[in-house]
Amino acid sequence: MSVQELKGSMVELLAGINDQALLEQMYGMMQEMATDEDPATDWWDELPAYAQQELETALKESDDEEALVSHGQVKNMMKQWLNK
Repeated sequence: MSVQELKGSMVELLAGINDQALLEQMYGMMQEMATDEDPATDWWDELPAYAQQELETALKESDDEEALVSHGQVKNMMKQWLNK
């Protein structure tokens, strides 16, 4: 597909979307990608070391099935937290 064909397809796709919040989100992402000075930059490298460590720890913990919490349990915990 040529550049012009891709652009045309994107315009057609966007024309069919009427959700303003979704369009604003997509616009923000496209604007960020279009103005990114170094598209090869990995978002991981931009995270502070403590955030990288927290994510690595969470990933390791997710391998332990006994430590996992079901979706239902999380929903109940959130309901309790929101009702405080």
